[in-house]
Amino acid sequence: MPQNILEEVWDLAIEDVETDFPQGQSQHPSVVGNNTSIPGQNFKDIVNWLLIFLCLWSSFFTLPDNALEILLSFLRATIDSLPTIFPVVASFAALFPRSVHLLRKELGLDKDRFIKYVVCPKCHSWYVFDDCYEL
Repeated sequence: MPQNILEEVWDLAIEDVETDFPQGQSQHPSVVGNNTSIPGQNFKDIVNWLLIFLCLWSSFFTLPDNALEILLSFLRATIDSLPTIFPVVASFAALFPRSVHLLRKELGLDKDRFIKYVVCPKCHSWYVFDDCYEL
């Protein structure tokens, strides 16, 4: 039976996936408001949900950063124009990032969490980069 060539196989543990986003209960954004929340926090939570969606969407459909940048620019212009009609939305517009760099910084995705390896040219073994140094 031919093997399905579209099937992806990842050797990732669930712990590896869970480290991509903060796991503290207070750090999960929620769109459900409560009376004890800080004023403006609901706007920040909604913006975070929207930004996470944009990142996931661009990842699933392999959009280049330029396309995401154009989409962010359009959304920012649209959201910036909303306070002229709805003044209460002004604080929402101020929270929306202007670039992909600021989007990644806002979500904490601007850090590379890669493990660097060095490959020995003779035996082709892998070594952790920090363990390798020349005397």
